[in-house]
Amino acid sequence: MSNTTWTRHHILSLADFTTAEYDTVLQTAASFQEVLSRRTKKVPTLQGQVVANLFLSHPLALAAVLNWLLSGYQRIH
Repeated sequence: MSNTTWTRHHILSLADFTTAEYDTVLQTAASFQEVLSRRTKKVPTLQGQVVANLFLSHPLALAAVLNWLLSGYQRIH
């Protein structure tokens, strides 16, 4: 079992991971197998929270989303 302290904020590539970091990722993934076998597939820490991942590769798409968010989620025409 790995006791690696996770210090990364973003994962853009796995190329620079250490062996301990790979081990931590695999152990974390294995622990979620138990979560997926539950009737309610939520981790107690995350219940009632929204977790989102947004990836935009084009700067104009990012600008459009940011404008939409800053306008109070009004419909985009």
